[in-house]
Amino acid sequence: MDIVRLTAVSRTFGTGPGAVTALDKVTLGFGEGSFTAVMGASGSGKSTLLQCAAGLERPTAGTVTVAGTDLSRLRESALTRLRRETIGFVFQSYNLLPALTAEQNVGLPLRLAGRRPNARAVRAALDAVGLLDRARHRPAELSGGQQQRVAIARALVAAPRVLFADEPTGALDSASSRTVLDILRTLVDEHGQTIIMVTHDPVAAAHADRVVFLADGRVSGTLVPPDAPTIATHLTTLESPTATTALHAGSPNADSAHADAQEGAARAAAAQPQPAPAPVARPDVARADTTRTDTARADAQAGAARVDVGRADAVRADTARADAQAGAARADTVRADTVRADAVRADAQAGAVRVDVGRASSVVGEAGC
Repeated sequence: MDIVRLTAVSRTFGTGPGAVTALDKVTLGFGEGSFTAVMGASGSGKSTLLQCAAGLERPTAGTVTVAGTDLSRLRESALTRLRRETIGFVFQSYNLLPALTAEQNVGLPLRLAGRRPNARAVRAALDAVGLLDRARHRPAELSGGQQQRVAIARALVAAPRVLFADEPTGALDSASSRTVLDILRTLVDEHGQTIIMVTHDPVAAAHADRVVFLADGRVSGTLVPPDAPTIATHLTTLESPTATTALHAGSPNADSAHADAQEGAARAAAAQPQPAPAPVARPDVARADTTRTDTARADAQAGAARVDVGRADAVRADTARADAQAGAARADTVRADTVRADAVRADAQAGAVRVDVGRASSVVGEAGC
């Protein structure tokens, strides 16, 4: 029986010509006590599938059921309660609070749910990930692998039936990755928990019972049982038309497709005595990283250009103000010259009047004589 099931689920972001379809009518089930890895190129819809399945995103169309409950029928408060009681999350970024000890970080979800953490349950969760002796240490005193194990313990403390893991080993070295993956495998085999994990790493995916491949928001194939070389081979050819030939378990072509993939992996292994399966699957990631880097550079250049334009506009504005001030100064000078000219003319006129008065006085004087 499926504890998580997606039926014709679509998720579209935006509207109109610019709308992006992240999931396109995906129908997929996850059995109780199973371990499934979800893989695909960047932008294939892996994280969106995880978020819809976990009730963090509401699909545009279709239904998602968790433990027999249709998530579309739940209000936000009921959905939050279901996530707290039924679902656990482990992410690539550990999201630990630096001021709290490992023990306090593990008990934090219970406190947020209004419950008093059970000290025995917290210590049992830490013991399950091999960190009971580090219970009083803060995140800064733990390695990256230990911090991820604390994050797993935090997800386990409420005994969730389903554990969602988004790139849980993406930031870890190979030894820490193996430890984390072994813990996840143990949770399935010994505790019957269901794990749905998104990963780019074929070695990590090989720990699962099944690998589901996504391309352009659709399921492009499944692989049962998975192995790292076959996973890597399928990932490197995922964009080609022949890559989507049925790897689906139970389809007539599944066995032959699986055999072809294994044969191709064997030939690759013979050509290179010491293959490193994990990096084979990384060209898409590298191209995506390069694209993001180029985009960042373009944004930076555009930003710099805008700054330069802004500076040029500021310089032009300052120049215009300076010209206006210079023009005003020249106008003042002209006005001052005009005033001085009027004063000179007035003085000349006054002088002429005085001359005329002097002449008149002289004439009067001569007449009196």
